[in-house]
Amino acid sequence: MRKVLLKCKLQLEETVNEKNRFSRLKRAVAESEKALSDTIEAIFTSLSQVTASFDSAATITNRVLQHHQRRIDVYWRSAMRHLPDLPALPNVTFTNNSEQEFAKHYEQVVQRAEKAPSYPGI
Repeated sequence: MRKVLLKCKLQLEETVNEKNRFSRLKRAVAESEKALSDTIEAIFTSLSQVTASFDSAATITNRVLQHHQRRIDVYWRSAMRHLPDLPALPNVTFTNNSEQEFAKHYEQVVQRAEKAPSYPGI
């Protein structure tokens, strides 16, 4: 009888130790999931801030471009009054590569993200 009680006590201790070990693992997994969730949220927050900043910069760039085009037009018309041999339109070309550069950079980021290891269940 004593051996049976001792055996039951050992099995109970093993079960308790196993439960403690699993609870520690569960806690570690929960903490890792929370950290991952917070990191993903921070990434998307940063991405939206970058996108908003880019949109603001693109808007400002376009306004500056339009302003300079209007100023060139005014100065060109004034110069044409004094120098009639000038061509009707100035030979000035403005380029705005910011959208193409952003698209290229975004594509690079997407390619790096696709190469990153994926974790099942996330």
